[in-house]
Amino acid sequence: MNQIEKTVIEVGHLAARLGTIVAVVLTAVSFMDSWVYGEQAASLRPYYAAATVAAVIWFAVFRRPKWGVLSLLLVAIGFSGVQHGSGIPDNTYRYCFDADDGGSPFCPTGNGEHPLRVLTINAYIGSRDQTGLARLAQDTRADLVLVTELDQPLADSLRKSYPYVQTTALTSVYGMGVFSKYPLTDVETPIEKVFDSPRIHAVIQAPHGPTNLILVHPLPPGTQKAMKARNELIQFTAAMMAESKLPMIVAGDFNTTAWSRHLQPLMKVAKRADSGGTWPSHLPLRIPIDHVFFNGFTPKGVFEFTEDYGTDHVPFLTVLQR
Repeated sequence: MNQIEKTVIEVGHLAARLGTIVAVVLTAVSFMDSWVYGEQAASLRPYYAAATVAAVIWFAVFRRPKWGVLSLLLVAIGFSGVQHGSGIPDNTYRYCFDADDGGSPFCPTGNGEHPLRVLTINAYIGSRDQTGLARLAQDTRADLVLVTELDQPLADSLRKSYPYVQTTALTSVYGMGVFSKYPLTDVETPIEKVFDSPRIHAVIQAPHGPTNLILVHPLPPGTQKAMKARNELIQFTAAMMAESKLPMIVAGDFNTTAWSRHLQPLMKVAKRADSGGTWPSHLPLRIPIDHVFFNGFTPKGVFEFTEDYGTDHVPFLTVLQR
């Protein structure tokens, strides 16, 4: 082995050890998730766990068992609790929604059953072109389209296909809307005292019977105040679900991951649609911060749409059956 090869290996050892030490620090911080930076570290566990995989391989090749075991432990912790989507290929939903022949459990069966197709979208207020999202709603034959970061052009496009609509003011990142094929009753748009963020409450008069709905979009936990407001909103919606005598759906961009301790109040009282990572859409490894929770339904499928729709979130369709 010449000097250059020895130098490369030594640099590799240094980089692998340094990466492992950084991962140790981030892992420790991630357990301090009542602190805003601790929760941010917890939400990014898959990223530094994936990076640590390289260190595991390096230490295995060069027989560094102590460092290798430590790195492997960090990988296990980083990926613990991470939930993935259904993994159903795109042509499955295309065939179903184009043919609609009743041969798939995700399609109407013709025996009186009425699945509720719920399309969840964070449209990204900075997007210059949201026309693809309107086409997606039509292609999937969604019964209910729930949009956060809604802008006026997309709202106008969706209104053409959905007769029952409720939106908030579309002047900021808090713009949101419910677009439904079925009547909406008991509609309310309460405003949070903190950050003046709205919610949409409604009862969907669907064929299977009335269903309670809440659409939310708390701010990202960039400050302790924002984090506290988001956590209180999660606790409020969890209490509403626990008390509801009707089937219920709570959906939106929660700005917290499926494995977050702060999402547990909802996880304990409701089922979560098995959607995978939704943000950021342009990266292969994404974190799940957009969620659909429900009670009183049986999930029949979750379909993710990873094409470029001009948004930084991945839209997904949840098919629910009464």
